[in-house]
Amino acid sequence: MIAPERSPLKSALITPCYLQSTVGNAVTVRRIESSLRKLGCEVEVFSLDAMGVKEIAERVTAFSPDVVHAFHAIHCGAIAMEAAKELSIPYVVGITGTDIYSESSFSAVVEREILDNASALIVFHEDVGKRLAELVPSMGGRITVIPQGVTLAAEEGEESGSSLFTFFFPAGLRPVKNNLFPFKPIEQLWHSYPQVRLVLAGPVLEILYTEEVMESVAAHPFASWLGEVDHAEMPILYRECQVILNCSISEGGMANSLLEGMAHAKAVLVSDVEGNRSLVTDGVNGLLFASEEEFIAKAERLIVDSEFRKKLGSQGQSYVRQNCSPENEARVCLDLYMKIKNGEL
Repeated sequence: MIAPERSPLKSALITPCYLQSTVGNAVTVRRIESSLRKLGCEVEVFSLDAMGVKEIAERVTAFSPDVVHAFHAIHCGAIAMEAAKELSIPYVVGITGTDIYSESSFSAVVEREILDNASALIVFHEDVGKRLAELVPSMGGRITVIPQGVTLAAEEGEESGSSLFTFFFPAGLRPVKNNLFPFKPIEQLWHSYPQVRLVLAGPVLEILYTEEVMESVAAHPFASWLGEVDHAEMPILYRECQVILNCSISEGGMANSLLEGMAHAKAVLVSDVEGNRSLVTDGVNGLLFASEEEFIAKAERLIVDSEFRKKLGSQGQSYVRQNCSPENEARVCLDLYMKIKNGEL
């Protein structure tokens, strides 16, 4: 009997979450895991929402990978470093989420040893890489940009036949996502355009903040919260809405919900922060807002000018098709693994 050919490389992916498929890290890890496997990489995922730190260490050792990839510096960096040290193998650290945009948080919580010993620090966009280089200048030569991918929509993003106009806000409920922001400006629009609706969807991530959001939902008849929606069901919600919102105070890269909404040819209205600017060019493939007044003005144009709205959606879809291939994302990631394994980095 001929033994099956061994895959060219084994990678252990360590992530804060995987079971909760609606969380951004889980969406990213699942996508990269799938794409790496298609390229012949042998992949195992070890997540903190499925097992404890000790069990992860034991299972990574048993898996015996060629490289360990931590998908979050603060939550997984130390685990990856210790596992790699135990096996005498390299590890890489993904700098994702919002932590990088709080200098005190990033510098205080991420141990310097984790960064110093990593073979590479991975970011999803050059702007994020520049920000990281400012925070830890000595790491500049080891920062690698891997263009973020998105699973493209199987169907065109045609608008529903509903007479309602829906602003869809997919995000976990926590302060950095600024879920409370759109209630006041959309209320003003609702008085002039009673067909307007605000629909939120996302998991509860911070209890006290969620209570505030629920109070706002209850106080505004145009608003609703769908709770945590399985990622497989999200395409239905993208197709039924007219505009995707992102109101984050900061973004560590391209938000998966924005990428997915744009893949469905939906217009996006997003806060003018670095992570969002890495994806959205104002007036070209989406709209940016820096104030409540700007939000109202741009949201109103999206309501009244359907041709403009559809143009933004179409150009957004073209952008992600040209620049956000999950296959390319995985290829660049695998190439990085191979260079590290072969001692080229």
